[in-house]
Amino acid sequence: MNSGKATFTFMPRKFQSHSKENMGKTAFSLMEVMIALAVLFLVTFSILGLVSRCLRSAAVLYKHKPPASMLASMIASTNRMSEMTVQGQFEDIAPGLYPGFKYLWTSTLAETGGLWRIDFFIAPVSAQFSEQPDLSILLWIPQSGPRGPQIGTLPRQLQ
Repeated sequence: MNSGKATFTFMPRKFQSHSKENMGKTAFSLMEVMIALAVLFLVTFSILGLVSRCLRSAAVLYKHKPPASMLASMIASTNRMSEMTVQGQFEDIAPGLYPGFKYLWTSTLAETGGLWRIDFFIAPVSAQFSEQPDLSILLWIPQSGPRGPQIGTLPRQLQ
């Protein structure tokens, strides 16, 4: 009677000699080797292509310019605003984070009652600012007037 346990027995294979009649049965054919190599190269080059695309994407991400929302968050925390233009380099506000980029923002009174439009421009230090702003926001700051106290650092040309 079997108690439910499986038993395994090891039966060694008979040693086969490499005689002429067994030669075709013990080796791979040339066609099998060619197919195996083709599959190996196909997989290898697919993986290399994927790695190449990933590295290219990482390089593109690294070259992105700084987010304009970083500047907007600094300005949104103020309770006073005036019409002005401010420019500088990102090294001044975030050392080492975005080297080689400059910023410019302008604030204008959009409507009466303290609604301000602020346009942000970002460019590499060696390039000109674009015509279109990278970000435009509207802030409602009722305490400020068009000639209120200025925030930020003014460019040397405007001082």
